[in-house]
Amino acid sequence: MLRGPITTIRLVQISYVILVSVCITGSILFLSNSIMTPTSTDTGPGPQLFENISFDTAVARISDPLSFFPNILWAFIPLTIAIFIIAFYLPTRSSLGLSKSHFQKKSQLNRFNLPVRGYTINLDTGYIRITRKLSSLSGLLLREMNFTVNLPLDYADKKRIFDFLVGEKVNYTKTHVLLQKTVKIRNIPLLIVRTKAIIATVDTTIDPPSPK
Repeated sequence: MLRGPITTIRLVQISYVILVSVCITGSILFLSNSIMTPTSTDTGPGPQLFENISFDTAVARISDPLSFFPNILWAFIPLTIAIFIIAFYLPTRSSLGLSKSHFQKKSQLNRFNLPVRGYTINLDTGYIRITRKLSSLSGLLLREMNFTVNLPLDYADKKRIFDFLVGEKVNYTKTHVLLQKTVKIRNIPLLIVRTKAIIATVDTTIDPPSPK
């Protein structure tokens, strides 16, 4: 079957979620420590437990820049790592069940001129882009990805391909039309094969080879 290996995909998803969770938890712990750590104006025998800290004491500690801001800076480090992983992490080709031929892992700029990492699969006409889907919970959990077919703007039968893909959205650039849809991560290899097949069929129908 032309589907990604379920065991490998599950391991990748679990590892990804654990790594992000550890980074976010570390950030929360650093932030909590900045509230629990006594300031220079605190009195009493040693640090208090978090549940025994009064609201006024917590506000006083947050307001003390000498103790609070260093911990805030430390809290931003794991949080930044978590954001970086969420935005740029891509499963390996083998974990998705993809071969190495005709695949490129590279970044492209989006409409906000921000780099978006993904896989590019060249076609006879245009190319396919596979990128992270960050606008849904399933995408953030690495269960779904964006699947985009880029075709020349003057491509004659783009509606047929859009219908075949059961596309969700169409975007236009100066040179290309982008047929977009959300795809389950395990179904990516099957959809690539089907897209190549339908485009090859359309191209043959539109421009049949000349007789020898």
